[in-house]
Amino acid sequence: MEHARLFLYGGLRATDPASRAAAFCRKQPTEPDQQDMESAALSDQHHRRLERRVDRIQEKLPDTLARMLAWLREPRATWVRAPAGFLLILGGLFSFLPVLGIWMLPLGLVLLAYDVPFLRPPINRALVRGERRWKEWKRRRRAASSSS
Repeated sequence: MEHARLFLYGGLRATDPASRAAAFCRKQPTEPDQQDMESAALSDQHHRRLERRVDRIQEKLPDTLARMLAWLREPRATWVRAPAGFLLILGGLFSFLPVLGIWMLPLGLVLLAYDVPFLRPPINRALVRGERRWKEWKRRRRAASSSS
């Protein structure tokens, strides 16, 4: 009786070279390493920061628009949010046409940032800068109107 050599590769017993190679090349499940956990925590932090910024914007919107934005922010609305984000960005690029405007570009980017994690940090920074500039502009406008 001929003895076949048995090789253990990740719990798989392989006797022929082809199945040994397939077992060796197969990726073994590994535990998440420290870098994966840090990047997941950082992504969660960026998502929470984005939520806070959009909450502030939503509070200042009229009721109808606020309800629409609240619906778009729900996780189940991804199938609407992503295409709407792309269309708004496209409309923002064609802002030289009537009806379309540059306001569509940042709104589309904010909507896409909900579903595309690498967009969250730059969008968060842009929202912070925009909020600061808006407050400065309002402050200057009030000072100019009160001094007149």
